[in-house]
Order: sequence, then C-alpha cells, then structure tokens
Amino acid sequence: MTSHDRPTSAAASERARASLRRVLFVDAATSAAAGLVLAVLPQSLAPMLFPDGGTMLGLGTAGWLLVTGLAFLVFAASVAATAAPVRPRRGPGAAIVGANIAFVAGCGLLLLFAGGTMTWAGWILVLLTIDLVAVYAWLEARYLRAS
Repeated sequence: MTSHDRPTSAAASERARASLRRVLFVDAATSAAAGLVLAVLPQSLAPMLFPDGGTMLGLGTAGWLLVTGLAFLVFAASVAATAAPVRPRRGPGAAIVGANIAFVAGCGLLLLFAGGTMTWAGWILVLLTIDLVAVYAWLEARYLRAS
C-alpha cells in the first residue's frame, strides 16, 4: 500500500462526520416516530403498558405517555437540527449522547421502580428501547470522537 492508498486523517474525519449525520438523522426519525405514537395514542397505549393505571405527581399513565411523546418530539427536532449541518457541532452532539445515556438510565430506573406494575409488553418495549438508544449513544460518541 502506497501513501496515496492510505486514507488521510482528513478523509477519515470526513467519513466519521458523514456517519455521525446518518446516525443522528436515524435517531431523530425514530424519536419523532415514537413521540408521535405516544402523543397521539396515550389513552390506547396506557392499559397495554400499565394495566393498573395509577397516578404520579397528578398525572395518570396516559398523561405521562403524552408528556413523554411531546418530549420525544422536541428531542427529535433538536437532534435533526444538530445533524443538519454538513459538519455537526461537537457540543450539541455531545449533549445528545448525554441525553441518550440519561434516557437509558431513566428507563432502567423505570423498570426497577415501576416494573412490577408493567405488562410483559411494556417490559419488552422498554428493554428494546434501552437497547436501541444505547446503540445510538455508542455510535454517536464513536463518530464524534473520530470527526
């Protein structure tokens, strides 16, 4: 392999930026889709996830699903805005990684403290969400470091 065949650090950095943008856009799209479902169907989803209902801080399960859906939509918009420039900025990218890690931890706490009241479908949904968001955080952190 000659020196012309080896990728330059600039080329590698450019590939990492392109990969980061793709992962951010996928993160934004899945967050928006989940947010839309939660915001539009909270009454239908609540008994499927928490059959006993209950309230916390004055909101029932459907209310919390609605709030969560709206928060997902705001998050999705901020992730899409971060991904839009050809060269995503590091600060907002790192904040998204941090938010994803915090979300994974929050879901773990949800299972720890409220898992006993959840249906098996709720457990599966939360566990799959944890896995997906953890993969996003890992990929975004990896491409941020390389860009």
